[in-house]
Parts: sequence; C-alpha cells; structure tokens
Amino acid sequence: MNRRRSIAIIFFLLSLQEVKSQEQSNDSIQFSIIDIGLRGMWQTGTTNQFEISPNYNVQLYRKNYFFESVGQYQFLKVNNFAIINDLWSSLLFQYKQEKKFYPFVTASGGTAKSFLLNHFIFTGAGIGSNLYKKSASEYIQIHAFVGYLDFEIATDLHQALSVGSILRANINLAKKVQLNCEFRSYHSAKESSYWGLQNTIRLNLQVTKNLGVNLNHRLFYNQQVGGGIEQLNTTLLFGLNYQFRKDN
Repeated sequence: MNRRRSIAIIFFLLSLQEVKSQEQSNDSIQFSIIDIGLRGMWQTGTTNQFEISPNYNVQLYRKNYFFESVGQYQFLKVNNFAIINDLWSSLLFQYKQEKKFYPFVTASGGTAKSFLLNHFIFTGAGIGSNLYKKSASEYIQIHAFVGYLDFEIATDLHQALSVGSILRANINLAKKVQLNCEFRSYHSAKESSYWGLQNTIRLNLQVTKNLGVNLNHRLFYNQQVGGGIEQLNTTLLFGLNYQFRKDN
C-alpha cells in the first residue's frame, strides 16, 4: 500500500512542478489545459465488473515544447463496494514538437491490485515524428524509445533495459467532436517473453465550453501475467469531464 501511495504522490508532484516551472518561464505558452473527469467503467477479461474511475489530464503546449500528464484511479467495484486501488499514470515531454523529427522523454507507472501487479515503472527517451500535423489539436505522431523497465507481478520481479513505442493521434471529426487514440508497447531486452501493449480510443463530445462527455475503449495485453490473470483485458468507459483551458 505504501509503495502504491508513493507512486501516486511522485507522479502528481512531478505534474505540479512541471506546471509551475512552465508558467514561470519567459516563453509564452500557447495554451494550457487541466481536464478532470469521473467515469463508470466495465472491465472484461480477468474480471467482469463495473467500476468507478476518476481521472485527470494536464497539458501545456508552447512553441518549443509540449508536456502532458495523465492519471487514472480505479477505486471501487460497484457491485460489492470493494476497494480496488488500481492507479495508472504517465508523463510525456516533447521538445521542438513542431518539427518533422523531435526528441522526447516519457515515463509511465502504476499499480493494479486486480491484475496482481505490485508496481510497474517504465521510463525512457527517444525520437518522435509527425506523420501528420494540421494543428496543435489535430495530428498523428509516432515515437520509439529506449529505457528502463521495472515491474513486479505477484512475486515475480523483472528489471531490465527495454524498448518501447508510442503512437498518438487526435482528429477533429466535427466542431465539437474529437477522436483520440494512443497506443503504447514495451519489450524487455532481457527476456523476450516480457512484453505488452495497450491501446486507448476515446470519443469526446464538448457539450459546453468547459463540460464534455466521452466514451473510451481500452485494451491491455501482457505476455507475462500472474496466476489466474488473463493476458488480454479490455475496459469500456463512459463519463463526464470538466476542462479548464487558458489560451495565450
């Protein structure tokens, strides 16, 4: 439990520190977004259950770089009011993101009681590319990176140099409708059986200036899992999000 709380606190403090340092810089921020939401989630695979899941998304976009912090906390099984304590967070920093190729750093981590995952941390740096970019809110980007992987499933601890990939896409389907997709993968260089991927597709409808509704589908696949845990798990989420946006 202490390790889970430590992971949550580290990612949250990193997010706040980045926001503070960006706002104090002399360079002008083109826009900043803080998005918070509450969603109901139906999970299939290892467990078939309905859960409540609060989430947040912080974005800072300026001429020379882009920062994003995302977090999700699954805390309650609705059918029997059992506490779950599953937490997922990620950080992304891109430098000169308007160019065709640009450097970036990323970190992701979490803990998941429902998957017997005691902790998961993957940090790295690499090169990203704009396959398509119409604006700051409409793009298709691909990333490849090398980093360090540290995770423990049940009693199995794995720590190794690893490679990863990220595909990000955001398409404006209409004036107030956006389609967002993010694909992530990890591959251990130490043992070939330690690899996995996740894909998230999100459809967002902006109802008012600040309030939106969204539908999300997430897929998780891990080659190496604990006893009684399915390799493939999916979640379907529907919820509300409230957005604070500042344009400079």
